[in-house]
Amino acid sequence: MSKPESETQEIERALGSLIEVPEVPPLGTRTEDAVDRLDPGERDAVSLATALDEETLLVMDDQAGRSP
Repeated sequence: MSKPESETQEIERALGSLIEVPEVPPLGTRTEDAVDRLDPGERDAVSLATALDEETLLVMDDQAGRSP
């Protein structure tokens, strides 16, 4: 059984005010050269972290997915 339409809309409005999905800005030339070996998702994470106006800590696991 699914939720009534009005309840679904109310949940979506509440989540919309809590979750912000910013546009990923383009990388600057220096940053682009430094991250050229990363996959697109990692590049977007670095780009977004460098564009934020606040102090940001970006933690990445460069060994993820590799066999020992």
